[in-house]
Amino acid sequence: MRSESAAPAFLKESGLAGVGILLIAVSIRNAVGALSPLFDQIDADIAVNSVAIGLLGTLPTLCFGVFGLVALRLRAAAPLELMIVGSLGALVVGQVLRAVAGDIVSLLAASALAFAGMGVANVTLPPAVKRYFPASIGLMTSLFATGMAVFAFIPPLVAVPLAELAGWRISVGSWALLAAIAAVPWLVLWARRKRLPSAELARQSDRSSLAAGSRALGRMVWRSHTAWALALLFAATSVNIFGMFAWLPELLIAQAEVDPAAAGALLGLYGAFGAVASLTVPPIAARHPGFVMPLVIVGALGPALGYCGMLIAPVPGVLLWLTLIGFGWVTFPLVLFLVNARSHTTSGSIVLSGFTQGVGYLLSAGVPVLVGVLLAATGAWTAPILLFVAMAPIALVTGIIVARSGPFESAADGLLPSQHEAG
Repeated sequence: MRSESAAPAFLKESGLAGVGILLIAVSIRNAVGALSPLFDQIDADIAVNSVAIGLLGTLPTLCFGVFGLVALRLRAAAPLELMIVGSLGALVVGQVLRAVAGDIVSLLAASALAFAGMGVANVTLPPAVKRYFPASIGLMTSLFATGMAVFAFIPPLVAVPLAELAGWRISVGSWALLAAIAAVPWLVLWARRKRLPSAELARQSDRSSLAAGSRALGRMVWRSHTAWALALLFAATSVNIFGMFAWLPELLIAQAEVDPAAAGALLGLYGAFGAVASLTVPPIAARHPGFVMPLVIVGALGPALGYCGMLIAPVPGVLLWLTLIGFGWVTFPLVLFLVNARSHTTSGSIVLSGFTQGVGYLLSAGVPVLVGVLLAATGAWTAPILLFVAMAPIALVTGIIVARSGPFESAADGLLPSQHEAG
């Protein structure tokens, strides 16, 4: 039990971490949505062709995957707080460089840097919750996942009005300020850890033994059934979500005969399902672990039924089919919660988070392009829809494994400095 004198410092630290977690959540999606609405304005300044637009559409998930895996190695070399500061720093610099880009090559390079920072920051959120809020993992996961979902849609809404007022460069670069502010609490927390008494610092993070333990976990995670199940569940989820963000308006126009304005509004409704799922799923899973499997079933079968309905009777039931497709959001915050529920320690959470998101994003990165290829080859939506339906059995099988599994690093406990290492 903490002494009364220690309590204020603890509350102040957790308060900083809570603010920091929420600021990360609202900062690490705006670089994706802030650029695409402005392509016409950017093209008037620097040439942006269709190939470049395709690359910019693929870069986010590709970078999320690659740098999610990079984060596995960073953990052995840097404390969590420094990883967060570094990832946000890359995001800030990337967004600023995008705003001053003079040609398409520099715009692509700056975007890749920003997305790399986002990829590492994605990985750090679950472990940050595990370290600073071990008794409130469901609540904090719900809050940061909701922040991510909501702030994925704000930049596209304000990008054009801001560009008309101040120019596209200000519109694109202004989001760097939010990421810079998000880094401040983590700089303070990092500085505090550096000032800990040597004995306390050694107890919390013996760097040599921690590095050895992280390397052992990094090897073990590639052989873990739990880790692979989580990664494949996350991949199937990402296929649905990113596929719909890229193609839902076109699907609705072609299959359900809605007009473009209505298709845009329905895309907004689809995004709203993400906020609802983020608010409700992690607390449910935290309070009722037995509900993990039912949640997986809803997240897997709902979209499959919705896609089939969109194929068989799209016009009369378009809202019902869209709602069922929206159930696919359920497994996104569920996986983020399970990263902590299926790991013992902060180090384990970082490793599992990096592996899950790295592998999951890499496996799903090419799906929007594949949908376009299938449409071009067949001239119909049948093949792309069946591709999305095929995610259901993958999600169900991996969900069964995850629902029945325990912490992924349990077999590696002997290699860690301590099962209760604070990381």
